[in-house]
Amino acid sequence: MKELEKVFSEISINWVDDNRNNIMNSEVYTNFLGIFPRLKEIFQKSLRLDGPEFERTLRHTFRLLIIYYQLKNRKFKYKYLNSNTIKEIRTRIEKLDSINSLYLPLILIYHDIGRPFNRKLHTYESAKIVKESNLLDAYDLTKKEILLITKVIEYHLLIGTIYTGESTYFALNTLLNDKEFIEFLGDKEFIKIYLLLSSTFTILDPFGYFYAQILDHYIENYSEIQQNLLEIINNWPNIDLIKKKLQSVCFSRLDWRLACSLRIFQLIDTKPQLTYDFFIEKIKESVEVFTNNKMDQKNWLNFKKSSLSVNYLIQLKYALPILMVLASGEFKRIFKPKTVNTHLIYFWTCLNQKIEKENEISIYPNENWNVILEGIPHWSKLKDSYSQFLDKNRIKTVIENGKVEFDNIRKENWLFLIFNNEIK
Repeated sequence: MKELEKVFSEISINWVDDNRNNIMNSEVYTNFLGIFPRLKEIFQKSLRLDGPEFERTLRHTFRLLIIYYQLKNRKFKYKYLNSNTIKEIRTRIEKLDSINSLYLPLILIYHDIGRPFNRKLHTYESAKIVKESNLLDAYDLTKKEILLITKVIEYHLLIGTIYTGESTYFALNTLLNDKEFIEFLGDKEFIKIYLLLSSTFTILDPFGYFYAQILDHYIENYSEIQQNLLEIINNWPNIDLIKKKLQSVCFSRLDWRLACSLRIFQLIDTKPQLTYDFFIEKIKESVEVFTNNKMDQKNWLNFKKSSLSVNYLIQLKYALPILMVLASGEFKRIFKPKTVNTHLIYFWTCLNQKIEKENEISIYPNENWNVILEGIPHWSKLKDSYSQFLDKNRIKTVIENGKVEFDNIRKENWLFLIFNNEIK
């Protein structure tokens, strides 16, 4: 990868971020395809299918590669992270490079190639393209190493979405139903490397977006999730115990999940008043209005057990911006401490009722329910006025009419909430 390092050590992040630069007519692009010629045909198809998405993905990938090599070469600076955090990221990279220096660059290059083909399910699409196009065959990797890289790509949103509350720890169950992955579940060293690679990728990935603001506590929390998953997976092959532990940790983190609509994952402890308790109290205040009942410890526990009983099964896909709109009536990166709209609570309770009902007749009961919201504008196009369309009647109608499908490969469920017929 020396040639790749040379290419991306000679360009700046500002060059990638500047939309005036035609990145696809650049020498960098030509050199990149010279190193990875098998991508040429895939890129041509991507460009035809969704040009704007392809360009966004390409800029994201190039930005990541620049930062990756800056970190390796001790040239990376970032105003929101202290020196110890940057050192920790670099140490992770060095540890993985000591195992195989190809792992991270290949994942950074291939993880999003499926986006122009299927944006909302791009992790699966990217892994599929990697396998079907034999993109890893040229690197003298073992079968186990190819599987390792492919599975990190296939599930590369797992740790990040657990942190932001879109997913729960129970999302891990998808991997436990993956026939290819199961083959190596008893290999503790493989699982350890897999989770180290996944969490390190999760740390690096947001740096690929110019608008992202990565803070020290992100890395701390990603590391905690990595360790928790490792401890749980190490109970294999006792699948019943694993599921019990997953369900338990999901319930213990339910408060956090609800508060993610208030950006607790980003803003916690960034100001003296923005404590964990502050965010949770905001959610409880909304539940009090919703239920007309004081949320003391007992009532709060009862509410979660009764009204959010199957929340742990629900894995939302790209729904965080809408949760923010439901909570506050707007999508902003700056949290304004005010009353949380009860629409958020209504959404979660209605969704819980729907999943409870469908779960009873599902061919895969008590497995993951992946929820996709269709017809919602991209987060960059969300306007404050959009919140007026998301009234309780519409939320209820969309959820009740949600379309259920079964995934016979991963043995889980899909629920499609179709807004495009409801919201213009």
